[in-house]
Amino acid sequence: MKYGVLRQLHGTEREARTALALWPLRDASLGKLLSYLPFPETGSIVAISAYRDKVCWRGFLDLDEWVSLSVPNLYTLSGITEMSLPAESNRYSEQVKTLFEASLNPIEIPIPELFYEVIQIRSEVELPPKGSHLLSVATPQGRVWLEDFPRIETPMLPVSGNFSKSMEALPINIEWRLGYSLLNRAPLTQVRRGDVMLISRETFDIGSGDTVIGKFSIDENGEVFVQVINPEDKMKRQDMNEFVEKSHTASSAVETSSEEALEVGTAIADIPLRVDFILQRSVMTVAQMDALYRGQIFTFDQDAEAQVELVVNGRRIGQGELVELNGRLGVELHEILVGRYSKEK
Repeated sequence: MKYGVLRQLHGTEREARTALALWPLRDASLGKLLSYLPFPETGSIVAISAYRDKVCWRGFLDLDEWVSLSVPNLYTLSGITEMSLPAESNRYSEQVKTLFEASLNPIEIPIPELFYEVIQIRSEVELPPKGSHLLSVATPQGRVWLEDFPRIETPMLPVSGNFSKSMEALPINIEWRLGYSLLNRAPLTQVRRGDVMLISRETFDIGSGDTVIGKFSIDENGEVFVQVINPEDKMKRQDMNEFVEKSHTASSAVETSSEEALEVGTAIADIPLRVDFILQRSVMTVAQMDALYRGQIFTFDQDAEAQVELVVNGRRIGQGELVELNGRLGVELHEILVGRYSKEK
């Protein structure tokens, strides 16, 4: 099984989202300058490469925007006027590109790791596909769209909030949940080794006890990116859980009021059991979990996808391998601990 089966977070997006989470921690002003947006569809986009020592980054620039923002200085110094620009079809001639490359600092990047000594316009470069998103940085000379940039290491910061060292070291039991299915008792008793149990609702939740504390995504390299749940989404989830719980309670009250034992027995058999699919269990400290919330990458155990647990109300009822079947995620059972075939070898 390949991690590509899971909801994918491509490398470029992962690096961009990590940068969005971590870079502003060192410089709060970057929070307003960094964005992850659709790549612009305009004919004035040019590809650029910047170099300093052994550092190189590549990206794209809207030369039309650069010209309009840099005209007050550059046009006066160069003696070029707007009237001397080439026709629209060939507007950005070698003259304008040379002007860009001859400028001492044509783009003022606010990130020290992206400072450069030489910057050039690349020719005959394939632009990102339509609809692509890239990390971008707003500069006084226009927005720069970063295609390839060095990973900027951010030192581990203290846990958010007023926590003591002893509090930061407290352990948290974590469950990485792929999702769940609701099954009646009858079909659950019939499952056997080799069967594939599909995941009806894929959630990619991070759970601790009965609380969902985050969401996660997995990229094609098996690296995990954690997201904090929006408070509004969390409230909606809690409201829905309360609604379902009240509905089940009311339904049970109606059923148990029946005088016929057969009807009661049938109702109990039809009560859906929630089967949770747990990819991995981890024990992490408060500090480690906080680091994940702020962009640190996590990697699952090498054989995690081959040991997915099936759990009902905290009790493990089976284990198997995560697979894809007709475009849906499921678990091929290697072990089943309930039902008619639980002792089958």
